[in-house]
Amino acid sequence: MYTSLRKRIDVDDPLYNELKQRREMLASAPMPSTTQTPGEVIELVLRALRDVDWPRENHGAELLRNYSGPASILGDDRPDVTAQMLVEYFASSKYSILLEWVSIHYLRKLDISLDKRRALQQLRLTSSTGESVPVTFQLSRHPTAEGEVWLIDQLLVKS
Repeated sequence: MYTSLRKRIDVDDPLYNELKQRREMLASAPMPSTTQTPGEVIELVLRALRDVDWPRENHGAELLRNYSGPASILGDDRPDVTAQMLVEYFASSKYSILLEWVSIHYLRKLDISLDKRRALQQLRLTSSTGESVPVTFQLSRHPTAEGEVWLIDQLLVKS
């Protein structure tokens, strides 16, 4: 019996590995990059908000602000709106689904404008209670020192 136990090969749980990879991605990618697609920006922001206090308190809201463009009320150029204020507002409003979702359902493919400067994504976030909430992301390309990056212009949650 001991001989067969010594030969056993442990198998890693794929869900645990995926969670670990997602957390490493969130910890190492806090700023917009020229290589990121609009879909990657949306997924990164949603996962950061879902795990809002990892790796530090309000990190997910900080990441949302980093990925919000100048047209957004959440952008970095609004020092009067703090990450803590965002989390508190989200938790007490219809935006709470951004902090509590358990699954994402994309309603259609990402729509990119003909000039490839604007993008629109409609999706549904599902809560642990089964409530399904429509969410719309509007993004556009913005110039930086490194090149152009995709930033969120508008994040709409319908009740």
